[in-house]
Formats: sequence, C-alpha cells, structure tokens
Amino acid sequence: MAERPPWRGGMDRRADTDQVRRHNRMLVLSAIRRQAPIARVDLGTETHLSPATITAITADLIGENIVETVTLEPDTAADGETSPRPATGRGRPRVMLQLNRRTAYVLAVKITTNRLMLVLADYVGEVAARRSVTLDTLKETRASFPHTLVRAIHDFLGAQRLSLRDLAEIGIAAQGVVDTNRGTIVWSPAFAERDIELVRPVARAFGTRCFISNDGNMIAQALNWSDPATYDGTFAVIFADYGVGMGLFVGGRLHAGAMARRPSSATSTTCRAVRAAPAAGAAVSRPSSPTMRSCARRGTCRRTRIRRRSGRRWRNC
Repeated sequence: MAERPPWRGGMDRRADTDQVRRHNRMLVLSAIRRQAPIARVDLGTETHLSPATITAITADLIGENIVETVTLEPDTAADGETSPRPATGRGRPRVMLQLNRRTAYVLAVKITTNRLMLVLADYVGEVAARRSVTLDTLKETRASFPHTLVRAIHDFLGAQRLSLRDLAEIGIAAQGVVDTNRGTIVWSPAFAERDIELVRPVARAFGTRCFISNDGNMIAQALNWSDPATYDGTFAVIFADYGVGMGLFVGGRLHAGAMARRPSSATSTTCRAVRAAPAAGAAVSRPSSPTMRSCARRGTCRRTRIRRRSGRRWRNC
C-alpha cells in the first residue's frame, strides 16, 4: 500500500493567516494615511475590521514607530459638529492615531526633456524638499545618463543631510515607453538613444529599493491611492508635457500595457511625490463625472490644448 503524503493543511492555514494579517495591516495604514488623525473606533468603521484586530494591528504599528499617538479633545463648534484640538486638561481627551513622518523618506525623480525634478517626501507624503536640474538630455547616452542621474540624486540628498538608512525607496517617473520589469526606458522623446537602464545602477549606488514607471501611470496610481472613493473603477489621466501620455484604470486596476506591470513595489507616498513634481498639465477623464470645469468649456487644460470628446468631462487634478 502506497504511503500517504504528509498533510499540509496546517501550513496552508498559516500562510492564509499571514496573508490576511498583511492585508489588514495595509488597510489600517491606508486609512490612517488618508484620515489622520483618526481614533481607533473610527478605524474600525473605515476598514470594517473588528475592535480586537484594530487594537492588535495599531499596537504593532506603534511599537515599530510607524504610527504615533496624539491626544486631542473635542471642541463643540458653532454648527454643532465636533472638531479636534490639542488637549488642555478639560474634559476627556481622545487618543488619535497618525503616521510618524520620521519613519522613512522616499525620493521621487521625474525625467523629462532637458530637466530632472527631484522631490523628497516624508512618510506622511508631505514634500520635504525639491530641486530642478537642467541638462541636455538629448546629448546623454545609454552609458552616461545613469551616472548623471546618480550624481544628481547624490548631490540632492547630500544637501538635505539625509542618511541613506532613512531612505526607503526611490521612484523614477519617465516619459515614453518604460519597461518596469527590466527597469529601463525603452524609448523617450527626452533621449536620442533607446533602452537606458536606470533601476539597477540607482539601486546599487544607494543600497535601497528602486522602481521605474511611466509618469502618467504613476499619477493615476497616486490618485487611486490618495482618494480611492473618487478615483476608482474606470478613469483616465491625460498628461500633457512634451507630448501627451495617459494613465488608465480599468475596473479598479491600473492598465499598464505589455511591457509594464502594476507597480506593487511602489509606495503610495512615492507616487504622490511624483504627482507633486511640477508638470505642464494633467486632466482626469471619467465616463460619468458630475462636473465640468472651465478647462473643459474652453477646450484647454492649463497651457495645453486637449481635444474634447462628446460625453467626456475633464478637470484639472
């Protein structure tokens, strides 16, 4: 009689439990990022998790210095609603949760024709510093540009006196066709040469995670992460700079194309930092948006003329 293989149901259950725990942790972090400062009871309402799960997850996050507590007291406004303010000793204060902005920093680099834009953001997603570097990108080669980019990043971080231990991630946004799997710019109007590898040399130089994506895709991802209630389902970001690009969400997921993948390694903070970089113009198109902004009536979006289509609504993002 053949011997039965060992039963691995327990291992499967443990794997499922770990996956659920990671998923719940991300739900809590996302809710705190969007709603901070927020009370634990409101976290439960926002995430639909049990009080015990909320207590366990937030205790771990506080212990890891990712989340911090702030004490606020309710202040009855004239309209009858309550708004929090720092505790003064009167009444029962509320203990609220918010992200610890000193947990880590992310660097966003946007590559456009003849310019590099570098934006440093803290863990909350607020911009700590930015710099614009002018260069002749058409003269850069496949071999020279990675070194140029590393020098620009090194000078920028040095000016901020930021330790590399505090840098969690570097995100690169580029015009044109980007291969996120190989970490290369396949083609861009900014360069005369093709297939410029950037992720590997940058990650090696700074010893941190690095990823690259199309700039339009990163703006779409940032909108979805920062306000999923509004930017979900199907919508498009039309990005106009040197040429016109688009980031497309279909059915709540980024439609990235054959040579790209949804940037799972990208943090929401990094994509939001890329969105903070100055650009010529961007607009959001939804199949059924309730409003039409003035740029739609004029047929323009900031400085760039965009052709309107029947039934579409446009607005600046």
